[in-house]
This record gives sequence, structure tokens and C-alpha cells, in this order.
Amino acid sequence: MRTFQFASHLFLISPTSLWGWISVAVIAAVIAIPFLSLRAGRPSALPLWPHYWLGQLATVISLWHAWIPMKAGHIPHSAFNGLWLATIALGLLLLQLLLGLVLRYGGPRYFAYLRQTHFALMLGIVALIAAHLWFNSRFLHSLF
Repeated sequence: MRTFQFASHLFLISPTSLWGWISVAVIAAVIAIPFLSLRAGRPSALPLWPHYWLGQLATVISLWHAWIPMKAGHIPHSAFNGLWLATIALGLLLLQLLLGLVLRYGGPRYFAYLRQTHFALMLGIVALIAAHLWFNSRFLHSLF
């Protein structure tokens, strides 16, 4: 019975929400790859190219997810707080992408500082996405 209830909640996912959940999954993969690399014992044990490409893909999917409701123009007032948080997260995601490019192609001069900043931005993005989901996800609200 519980499985059927969960399956019925999946019908609450709109195309916009679907792109958002895909973005969350890709961002989770982007975050996991460097940690899996470090867990393997040495920083270069696993290649980081999936991290680079999935980071770009996550940014594109997140932009697409944001574009759909902005283009539609009818946003309920109850969703404004979560949308502001998501807008800030999207801006940080773009900044994160630029910082990642500097880390990838830049020299080692500021590498440690930039990696710490990259990590701090990741924490901020995750917190903002979690808050956005808490405020705006009909799917999450249907489960509670």
C-alpha cells in the first residue's frame, strides 16, 4: 500500500519539477566525484573529467529549469521566497562554474585558496537548493 502511495505522488511532478530533480541528481553526482577520487587513496586515482563535464551540464539544466517558470510568468506569491533562494543558488552555480574553470586551467599559485572557496560555494549552493526544495517542492510536500 505504501509503495502505491509513493507511485501516486510521482504524478505530481511537472516537467519543470522533473528538470529540477534531474538538476539535483546531476549536482549530487558532480559533488560526489571529487570525494570518490580522494577516497580512492590519492587525488588522481579517478579522473576528474566527469566532474568538469557534469558541472557544466548541471548549470545548463539548472538554467533550463529556471527559464521555464520565468518564461511562463505566472508564479504564485507563496513561491517567492523559494524562488529568490533558487535565484541566488543559480548565481552561485554560475560563479562556481567560473571558479572551477580557473581551478582546472589556472596555475597552482592560488590553488589551495581557490579549492577552499570552491568547497564553500558548494556548501552554499547545497543549502540554498535544500531551502528551495523545502519551500517550493510540491512533491516533497505531498510526502509529508
